[in-house]
Formats: sequence, structure tokens, C-alpha cells
Amino acid sequence: MKSTVSIRRCAPCRRCVGGMNLPGRAKIGRGRRWMAAIAGVLLALGLSACVGLPEEAQHSQAEIAQDGAPPVGDAAPAVGKSGESGEISEHGSAKGLSAELLHDLLLAAIAAQRGHNEVAMKSMSRAAYLSRDRRIVAEATALAARLNDHQRVIELARLMAAIDPGDIRSQLALADAQLETGQDEQALNVLIDLARKQPEPGDESLLRSIATLLAKQAPQRILPRFRAAIEAWPENPELKLVAALLALELGEDDAFGELIDQALQLRRDWETAALLKLTHLSDSEPKRMAGFADRFLREFPEAQRFRIQYGRLLLHAKQVKKSLRQLEAALKRDAQSSEALFASALAHWERGDLPKAVARLRKFLQINPQSDQARLHLADIEIELENYDAATAVLHAVHSPRHYLDAQTKLASVIARQSGVEAGIRHLAQIDVRGEAETIRIILEQELLYRDFQLLDRAKEVLDGALERMPGHPDLLYNRGLLAAQLDLLEMHERDMREIIQQQPNHAHAYNALGYTLADQTDRLDEALELITTALELLPDDPYILDSMGWVHFRLGNIDRAIDYLRRALAGKEDAEIAAHLGEALWVAGNRREARKIWKRGREWAPDNATLLDTMKRFSRKNLPDARREVQWELAAAPSSH
Repeated sequence: MKSTVSIRRCAPCRRCVGGMNLPGRAKIGRGRRWMAAIAGVLLALGLSACVGLPEEAQHSQAEIAQDGAPPVGDAAPAVGKSGESGEISEHGSAKGLSAELLHDLLLAAIAAQRGHNEVAMKSMSRAAYLSRDRRIVAEATALAARLNDHQRVIELARLMAAIDPGDIRSQLALADAQLETGQDEQALNVLIDLARKQPEPGDESLLRSIATLLAKQAPQRILPRFRAAIEAWPENPELKLVAALLALELGEDDAFGELIDQALQLRRDWETAALLKLTHLSDSEPKRMAGFADRFLREFPEAQRFRIQYGRLLLHAKQVKKSLRQLEAALKRDAQSSEALFASALAHWERGDLPKAVARLRKFLQINPQSDQARLHLADIEIELENYDAATAVLHAVHSPRHYLDAQTKLASVIARQSGVEAGIRHLAQIDVRGEAETIRIILEQELLYRDFQLLDRAKEVLDGALERMPGHPDLLYNRGLLAAQLDLLEMHERDMREIIQQQPNHAHAYNALGYTLADQTDRLDEALELITTALELLPDDPYILDSMGWVHFRLGNIDRAIDYLRRALAGKEDAEIAAHLGEALWVAGNRREARKIWKRGREWAPDNATLLDTMKRFSRKNLPDARREVQWELAAAPSSH
């Protein structure tokens, strides 16, 4: 966006620029962010047009704004004497800036761009002391921190404290520099004061920053001193929470639990502390999570943030019904809650109530029209409902660069469904891509589109052609290997997977894919077991690898072990193919009733899954020979070990 401030060029500016004597050649690309930050200060002071900053710096400042970083210069107007340091108006324009201050700002900007760090630092420091403008002081402090100039950070942070005693970032920078220079007692005093006297009591972001700062220093040196220091304020919940967060940073789970409970005893309704405990329990002790959450909500039913997070965690744990109960309760209290609307949309989607999910996402977008992530979810549901025109309209509304490629690939899928697969392929081909990663993404989307339409040979042609242009690319090899297994091209499948393993010895999914194929399509079961064991060591909880381990044990005749692995796999992922495998193992073990239940659930998740349908067909009564039927009935009549 162009500045609305009109600044005329002036001869003194040209003289200032021309009078600078910086040695050496410009180092292109170095110091872009420093240059952009200083440019932001100059812009806030109304000087950028006067200065004539290089176009690169202007672009860098725009990039910072797009990244979501707070704009430099958003602080309060400068404090200083008019004529000495420059009087700053409330709109950020400069009145009576001294030539000396202007010279230092310009020199710092150009030196930063050219990589002359020490020149930039000295100039920014002089500008900070001349202006006493908190924006300039903040930028000088940040530059000193980036250069690890700890003594200068301390001096500038103290200057900021004189200008604005409430500036938190400068106090954190001061404590950091003091810790780096061995001034532990002074640093701990600063941090403890920050926690005790914070502007917003219970502010988690500040308390977490303090804990992170302490954790990055040598814990064995800092931690005992910090814990001893906070004993002087045993009734302060903020300090208890900092100590709890510090324990969490250091991996001390027991200490975290004890300290977070102490914080909640001191302030029972503290939602921030309760949220931290809830999230920690969801990872470490999920069975205790529900009991704690229900007790807290009974006592404090107005705790909306807590209730919504609890609903999200339940959804993540696949407890959809319980999740919806919490999220709907949150919406009854606040029908416009963005967080509850979004989470409940995902929960209804997971439950299969697609119209309700659509309604929630559309309401969410009315409140948050900038959310392209919500649009992508909405488009997925509309595609699932076969509302292709609605999906197209939603995808055309996605404009952010971050989500552009996702939107275009989904649009290609919609076009293919409406106008044929080749129309979708043509749309993918015209997408503007940047770099190898996006090129690979488009190739894989083309292959997937052909595969979705069961045109497996065409899909293989896409990957073959891509591998001729980019031989050995692991993503292309992996996908071609999977496709080769579908086409019963076992030799190609094994060759591609072994090449990936040679390139990337920790590629768990390549070990798993080859191991599963050998277990499913050959008698090389010992070799398959070895490959899948390696995959499981790399990713111990991956449901697909657990499924492969279950299947190879089934093929080896280890039925009980197979069932154990397959149950774990299905608990981690509701997948029709895993259901097919578990059902078959249960059937052979004699548990026909549970096998049918598992298959029925699999049909609900994916009614057309070929593996599941084939398994159910093989074990239907009418397809069993008399002798085999008798064996199965005998197994079914025998007492089940499960």
C-alpha cells in the first residue's frame, strides 16, 4: 500500500547521502531485514521518500508486513526535545529533525544493507540516544541482540527503561544479555519482577517467554537459583507457572505437574494454567484428562477457552460425540465464537454430518472472511457432497499465496469430475509454479488424478516421464513404486523402494511399502518381517506400519500377534483396509461375530474399498467350500481367546 504522506525531496538529503564514506563494495542480499526494519523506522518518521531508500529495502519491508510481523514503528510517539532529537507528530511525520540524527539513521540503513554491521550498530546506537524515540531504541536493541553485542543490549535496554518503563521486550532483552554475561542475580531480579508485575496478570505469552529464556541458559546453573529466588513469594501464582513452564521446557514432567497444581491452588479459576495442564495431560495421561476437565468445567462453566480446547483435544482423540458436546455447549454461550464454530465444523465433518459442517464453516467465514484454510475445508466437503459448483466458487475465492497451490489442485479435481480427467490435467499444467518442490507437487497431483480415475497406466506414464527428467527423485520413485505394486510390477516396485532406502536409510515408509508388498504378494515372509520391523523402529506408532506388521504375522501364522498389531493399527486410524485385515485375522481365530462388526465399520468408512469388499466376499458363507465351512464353524464354536 502506498504511503498517503506526501514528502518532498530536499537538497540536504542528497548531501547527507553523498557525504557518506563507506568502504568496500555492497554485499548484495546481506542485511535485508535490518535494512527493512530501519526503513520501517524511517517510514514511521516520514522520511522514506526523502531518503530515497533502495527498492530492495522497500520490498523487504513489505515482505515483513506480509509475514505477519508487527510493523516497525508502531510504538508511541517519540520523547525528546524539539530541534535536538526531532519532534515526532502523532502521525509519524518528522518536524525539525536534526541533521545529525538524520545522518545516523541513513548511515545505519545503508551500512546494514551493505553488511557493515559495526557501522550500522554504532549509528543506530547514536540515533537511539539522540532521539530517545522508543521505536529507534527498540530497533537498536534488536540489532545489538542479533549481533550478540550483550553490553550494548544492556545499555540500550536501560535507556528504554528510562523512556518507557513498561516496555516488556527491552526488559526481556536486558535479562537475556545479563544471563549471557554471567549477571545471573540481576537477570533473575528483572525476570521475577516482570512475572510479578506484568500488565496483564496471568498472561501466558510473557510467562512462557520468561521460561524459554531461562531454559536456553545452562539449566544446572540457573534453575536452582531461580527456584530459590521465587521462594520469597510462595503465594504468587505467576511465578509458580513460570517454574512449571520451565520444568516443561526441561522435560521434567513430574515437576511440571506439581508446580501447575500449586499455581491452580493459588488461583483456582486460572484458565491459562488449567489449559496448560489439560494439554499436558492429553499427551502424557489421556485417561486423566477427562476427569480433570470435567471437574474444572463443573466448577467454572464460563471457562470458554478451556471448554473449546477440551473439545478440540477430544476430537483429536477421535472422541467425536464427546467433542461435539463440549463445542455445542460453547456455542450456546457464544454463538459467534470463531474457535468453537471452526472446531465444531470439523467434528461434524468427522461424524459424517456434512450439511452441518458446511453450515458451520460458512458462518465461520462470515466472521473470518480472510480464512482461506476454512475455504479449503469447505471445498473438500462440498466436493464430498458432489456440490461441484459450490466447491468451485469457494476455491476461486482463495487468494493467499500460502494456499494458492492447494486451491488450484483441488479445482483441478473438481474440473476433472465435471469435464473429464484430461480437463483436470490441463488445469494442473497451466498452474504457475515456483521451484522444484512445486513442480514435483504438480506432477504427483497429475498422477493422483489419473489414479483416482483408475487410469493406472497413464499415471505410470506421468511418473516415468518425470523420472527421466529428474532421475532418482525420492518422491517420484516412492509414488511410482506404490503404483508398480498396484500394477503387479513387483520387480519395478522393489527396485524403486530399494533405491529410496539407499538414498534415505531412515525412510520408514519405503521399508514398510516393500515389506508389505513382499508379505502380501510373495512367500518372502522373513525378509518382509525384517523390513517392516525396521520401519516400525523408525515410526513406532504409525498405524499403517502396525497394519503391515499385523499382516506379515498373519501370513506367518502368528494369529494372536497379528490381531494385537491390527487392533493397535485400527485404534490409530479408522481405515477400511486395516478393518479388512483385522476382520480376516479375527475370523480365522474363530471370532466371526467381531469380524463382521469390524467389516461393517470398514464399510461405513469406505463403502467401495476393494480390499475390504474382496475379503468380505471370500469369507461370505456362500463362497466357502463345504469342508472349509465346517472348519470355520468349528473354529467359531470354539471358545475365543479374545
